[in-house]
Amino acid sequence: MCIDGWQPEGIHPILGPVFVACEFALACTVCGGCSWFPTDRTALYLQVRRLEKAGYRMTCCLACLGITNIIPLKGGSR
Repeated sequence: MCIDGWQPEGIHPILGPVFVACEFALACTVCGGCSWFPTDRTALYLQVRRLEKAGYRMTCCLACLGITNIIPLKGGSR
């Protein structure tokens, strides 16, 4: 089921509820449509800070700004 080009992906253990690009929409040419988009549309820099406080770092697609990976920080939060 797609909603305005987005498809619910489920509950990510760190990000919470997330969407992915709808399978019928044009996928990002950089990440291939494999990025997560949290339903909490907090500004990107606030997402980064929240994840760092929880001991994680995220990587983003440079084209669509979706989250492509969540990586644990070594030694916990900064």
